[in-house]
Amino acid sequence: MLKGQLQLILVIVTACVILSSVFFVLLLIPVAIGEFRIWRRLKFAERALDEHVIDAEFTVI
Repeated sequence: MLKGQLQLILVIVTACVILSSVFFVLLLIPVAIGEFRIWRRLKFAERALDEHVIDAEFTVI
């Protein structure tokens, strides 16, 4: 009986860890997308304010 209870506890703990990780990731993805959009807007705003910025692309051969 004790062995069955221990297995049940391990299954419940494993399920809780997995579900909490999934929940955390689902909350983190929209925050990361929003922060990236804010960062990109700030980057373009700084570039628009600075008149001496030169955009360059480099090709490595």
